[in-house]
Amino acid sequence: MEPRAYYLIIRRKRGQDEIRFAIGSKKAHSVLFKLDGKAGEEIAHNLISVLSRYGALTPLEIGGKENTYVIREDIGPVIGAYLILVKRARDLKRWEKFLQELIEGEYAILGQTFASFLELAIELSKTFPQRREVSLSPIIVGALSGALKSFVKRLKTPD
Repeated sequence: MEPRAYYLIIRRKRGQDEIRFAIGSKKAHSVLFKLDGKAGEEIAHNLISVLSRYGALTPLEIGGKENTYVIREDIGPVIGAYLILVKRARDLKRWEKFLQELIEGEYAILGQTFASFLELAIELSKTFPQRREVSLSPIIVGALSGALKSFVKRLKTPD
């Protein structure tokens, strides 16, 4: 049996990048959720840059309209939660800096907390049947995105 892995799939679609976060094996993985729109390219570039710098990203299939990367197993759930956090984010520069702090900076200790947020999203989404190509409920992703943003902002500005 192949071990489970986390995948970052960058797909060029209508002139913009679409980011897909998937979990599973090389042969059969399931897309948990996707990010698209204007911010997709900026988020994708930042993720690839930061994760490559820390040796947390391995190219699997590069070329054409779709590039697939394997995310290091210990970082995978953290990146999944980070992608939930930046869903509909307005100030991407703020969250790009936070990604670096989360991977190796002062907030690296929050890795397990972020992994727990991803696990929570997966468990809560099981109660919302999906007929889409993604496993996580958009309602759950939206709610947890706001919760994660509030959580991080509160940590950065304690009373």
